[in-house]
Amino acid sequence: MINDKDIRQMIRQRIEPLVIKSINEVWEDNWDKDFIHAMHTRMVVGGYRYSNEPITQVKRDYPYGALKAIERIKEYMLTGNVEGLIDAGNFCMIEFACSQHPKKHLATVHNRH
Repeated sequence: MINDKDIRQMIRQRIEPLVIKSINEVWEDNWDKDFIHAMHTRMVVGGYRYSNEPITQVKRDYPYGALKAIERIKEYMLTGNVEGLIDAGNFCMIEFACSQHPKKHLATVHNRH
């Protein structure tokens, strides 16, 4: 005799492969490889051009990378040059890694999207 647990398990086995994406599939669907590659490339070139120091040492030069990111986004909005978006992404990364904000923390805010 088949019980409710067995029925649920059979349904799950047939439906889950159709519904649930792998982590790689979700990653592919939600990230733009060209953008990430452009950010990475600019950081590498910047590392050779401006400094041989690791990113954690860069913080003294960019005390608030988020402010620089806002400037670059404003430039993008005026000109349409996506270089501003690439730079903004990198400044946000620097801010995340090297923030000197006295209240730096991570608190997920739901329903913001």
